[in-house]
Parts: sequence; structure tokens; C-alpha cells
Amino acid sequence: METQVARLGGLALALAACGCMSWTPGWRLETTGARSGDAAPRRAEGDRLFLKADSRESLLAALEAYRGALVVDPADYATLARACEAATLLGAGYETGVAGKRRAYRKAIRLCEAAMATNPDFRARVVSGQPIGAAAAALTSREADAMFFWVTAVSYYFKECLWGPAHLLHFRWMLRARDVLAHLAEVAPETNHGGVDFTWAIYYLALPASAGGDMNASRAHFARAAQSAPDSLLVRWGRAKYFAVKTGERDLFVSDLDWVLAQDPRRAPSPYPWNVYFQRDARLLLSETDRRF
Repeated sequence: METQVARLGGLALALAACGCMSWTPGWRLETTGARSGDAAPRRAEGDRLFLKADSRESLLAALEAYRGALVVDPADYATLARACEAATLLGAGYETGVAGKRRAYRKAIRLCEAAMATNPDFRARVVSGQPIGAAAAALTSREADAMFFWVTAVSYYFKECLWGPAHLLHFRWMLRARDVLAHLAEVAPETNHGGVDFTWAIYYLALPASAGGDMNASRAHFARAAQSAPDSLLVRWGRAKYFAVKTGERDLFVSDLDWVLAQDPRRAPSPYPWNVYFQRDARLLLSETDRRF
């Protein structure tokens, strides 16, 4: 008995060390009792800071401005969705340690859930106990950004903050993300400049074949994303970083990243703060070409 208890305790410790995906759902965040004041100037300041953000500090400043707006109007969809995007970029582009990434992605996920919960039908469904993947059927194109960045933040959390047995323990989150992404593809397929097809491509690329992974489907979705959004830095950066490395296509890797670096980050249709990150990461990736191939 003592040996069995010790083994169970060891397993629990191992799972804890590998991380876990848990947070207070965004629809449970307080959305009443707002303080007096005008949220619009605070939201406008957040947008001003975010749309020119090119560093961790500038993203944090934007998030603080959005926080101030949400204190006044905690159920404002536009502020919640943009704050969710900013927190996702913070985790993906500027936090380097697991603890910092975990904080950023959890913040992003909760903000996106709160944004989705401004749809009363969705809120009623999740409050009644429906899983988020099923409840997402109530969402509309109005909530497209919240859905997109929720899927993005969940996927990054799964990839960058978990390892070992935790991937198996929390695989249900990838299934929920798939369900939300499938609904987003129905109601707003053009979201985020090829982002929906791009995310499908990453989904099929990341999973093992036994769990639904499909390299041909991934390649096809990357091609569709590049065709529908030929000027988006997101698609070419991600195809190089994730697909070309996995398939060993060095020429595709180099040509995609060279193209990313040749673009004007302020004129490309993909958002400037993301373009800054894509180009910075592209330089790093190219400097590691020989090691990766």
C-alpha cells in the first residue's frame, strides 16, 4: 500500500511539474459594479499604444490602459478582445520564461472568454455547464477576434507551457480549440488575414497522426492561407517556422523568411505589433538555419 501511495504521489508531482491548464473562466469575471467615468478615452489610449507596440514595455502599457477602461466598463467587447490580443502577443513574442508565458496566456484566455460572454446566448450556455466548444455555436462574426485569439492563446499555452504527461492530461483543450476554430471558420473565415487557414494548418501539423494530424492537410491550409492573404507576414513566417522545419524544406524556410524581412511592417495588412515580432523572430530563425537543417 505504501508503495502504491508513493507511486501515486510521484505521478501527481510529475504532472504538477509538467504544468496544468486551469484558470477562472472569463465569463465568471465581474462585469457589474463598474466605476464611474468614461471608458472611451482609456480604450482609445490602449489602442494607440497597442497599434504601435514594438516591445514588452509598450505592450504592458497598452494592457494597463485597457485595464483602466475595463474598470469603468468591464463588459465592453472591443476592449476585452483587443486586450486579449495584446496579452497573447505578450506571451508569444516577449515572455521568455514558462512562468511569464503562463501568466500572459491565462490572462489572454480569460479576457477572450469574457469577450465571448458579452454574447448573452453564449454566456447562458457556459453558465449552464456546456463545454466551451459546444457553447461556441452561439457566437457570431461579432465575436470573431475573441474566438481567434482564444484558440491561439490556448494552443500556445498547450505547446509552450506544458510538457510530458500534461499533454495527454489536457489534450481535451486542443479538442475544444478545434471546435471553436471550426465554428469560427463557418461564421468569419476571413478573420485575421489568413489566420483561420493558418491556424488549421498548425493544428494538423502539431498533432500526431494517431490524434488527427495530417501533413497533407497542413500543407493545403498553408497554401490556402497564402493565397487568400498574400501580403500577410503571419502566414509566411509561420509556414517557415513550423512547417518547413518539420518537413525539412530548407529552401522554403529561407525564401519565406527572406520575404517576411523584405516587407514594410507598417504597410502590410497584418497588424504592426505582430509584424514587428514576426520580423524579429525571422532574423533569429535565419541565423539558426544551419542548426535547424
